[in-house]
Amino acid sequence: MPATTEICTLTLAPGTDINDPNSAAAAVLKECNDTLASQPGFQKLWYGTAVEKPEMLQLFIDWNSKAAHETFQAAADTYAAFRSHLAKLHTGTPHVVHVDFLPEGGVAAALSAKVTQVATFYFDGAPPANAFEGAETLITRLIGNEDVNVSGWAYGTTHEVVEKEGVRGRANVLVMGWESVEAHAASHETRTLKENIHLLTTGDVKTYEQVHVPATLYRRG
Repeated sequence: MPATTEICTLTLAPGTDINDPNSAAAAVLKECNDTLASQPGFQKLWYGTAVEKPEMLQLFIDWNSKAAHETFQAAADTYAAFRSHLAKLHTGTPHVVHVDFLPEGGVAAALSAKVTQVATFYFDGAPPANAFEGAETLITRLIGNEDVNVSGWAYGTTHEVVEKEGVRGRANVLVMGWESVEAHAASHETRTLKENIHLLTTGDVKTYEQVHVPATLYRRG
């Protein structure tokens, strides 16, 4: 089923360890995830902390549509209680974007890998129409290379205007599944990636950032 993926990025409060299943933080996160899963239009949810930034928690929430998430946000009492409970885990303001990823099923495949590369490319204004074509060409060539083990991928543009380092516009987001962070690093030594990496920055990308997230699929119970 087609979906809109909400990517919610939080900065965990000092001392918060969601990866310890016996911790109070893990219990709070589970309760928050249970609330999300009970909402109309919810499909799936993955979560995990970034390898490079252990304080960064990312939630990848598939909804039937962006409108389904907005319906949840409009349920004043339920949403306020959810936000209050979630606030026990993080500092600052959560950063939320929505992306309609292609190809269908690609997000699930990428997030089901042992580690997921999450790369965001920033533009002034709207990304060019051919930006996705460049990414698709690159990944098709990587998948055809036996030296590179890519476990699923997806690419899409944020609904929201975002800003980074003075660059303001809608961003493109790429998720790719890998066996490990080291496997992704090793791919940069292959001829295929060296000759085609420029395809990711087609269309005047101003800046970009990436992290690697070992994601866990939420399961009720």
